[in-house]
Amino acid sequence: MKMGSQHGNGSRRVTQRARILGLLLKSRGAWVPSWRLGRIALQYCSRIAEIRSAGYRVENHVEYRNGQQHGAYRIATPKSRGGSR
Repeated sequence: MKMGSQHGNGSRRVTQRARILGLLLKSRGAWVPSWRLGRIALQYCSRIAEIRSAGYRVENHVEYRNGQQHGAYRIATPKSRGGSR
């Protein structure tokens, strides 16, 4: 997967997809709350779909607290495989 893109001026910009993937990998299987992903990209679900298309298994999970939904994502580890996609 391409992690950044080259622009005509020679600068290298890290893509939203790369930033989200980096955060998920850095978390080493811990759940990353969706609000953190939303700070990187408002359309983080599209970036998650791109990461999945690149071959990564990304799990998601939703908790209900005080009548609110709280979503989170993580890269599946061998121990966590078999969970929700």
